[in-house]
Amino acid sequence: MAARFKAKVERAGAVLERWLRNHGRDRDVRSYTIRHRWADLVGPKLSERTQPTSLRDGLLTVVVASAAWLNELSFMRGALVGRINELVGQGTVAAIRLVAGQVRPPPAAPPLEEQPAYVELPPHEVEHIEREVAEQVEDPELREAILKARLAQLGRVLRYTD
Repeated sequence: MAARFKAKVERAGAVLERWLRNHGRDRDVRSYTIRHRWADLVGPKLSERTQPTSLRDGLLTVVVASAAWLNELSFMRGALVGRINELVGQGTVAAIRLVAGQVRPPPAAPPLEEQPAYVELPPHEVEHIEREVAEQVEDPELREAILKARLAQLGRVLRYTD
């Protein structure tokens, strides 16, 4: 009997949150989204003078470069809360706390680890999958689609377990 490969199934959100914890300051997907989409949320001019620094229990803390910009942004809080919640999910941000301070350039996204583009599939595994699909699926179009999916899955398992 051919060797079977088992992959642990996890929620995509859990995988992404673990990656964020290991590669950046953000603790969850919503903080990461706010931080990295800040220019889209407030516009380029304002994003150069402001920076979201933390999101805890619905309170978003934003550093503002000067008192004049702090005053300007204070009038926009309500609209900004609405835009952020529209982007990342209702109820994410309940209030914004503005603090004067030094605005740093936005963080660069860490590079993705390079994975091999091609993995040699073991011929005996390919034959086993082909035989199994041919025996169980009558429709030729569906059989071809399932075969491609199974072979792709085998390639992913091999790529990430080597």
